[in-house]
Amino acid sequence: MDLSSMASMITQVLQQYLTKNPQSAAPAMGQGQQPDKVQELYALVKSKLSGQPESAGTLQAFEQAPEQHANALQGVLTQHLSNDPGFLAQVADHLKKFMPGAEGESLLDKAKGEITDLFGGKGEKAA
Repeated sequence: MDLSSMASMITQVLQQYLTKNPQSAAPAMGQGQQPDKVQELYALVKSKLSGQPESAGTLQAFEQAPEQHANALQGVLTQHLSNDPGFLAQVADHLKKFMPGAEGESLLDKAKGEITDLFGGKGEKAA
């Protein structure tokens, strides 16, 4: 899976998470109804992006209006994934939690199905 596809997948998961659970951006996000694996991925991304003002600003804008800022977040994630092998490995581990046993290109196809299942069959394709 290329980094852009991975960033798109992450953005899609977080967009659906925030859209269905808008209070998730609050400090008590761990108390939401979404699966732990989505919360863990969100916490990982938030932790990584919070350390850099421009990235943190993009994430904050995305949290406030996920649909309007999805492309910006996807770009920031692609940049971080390409520049930080440690972050890439952590994200890959999290994505495997969504789709145990999937590898390579099949990982992306399986992830799309799993994302849709997580959100009640109402998944949308990422832009």
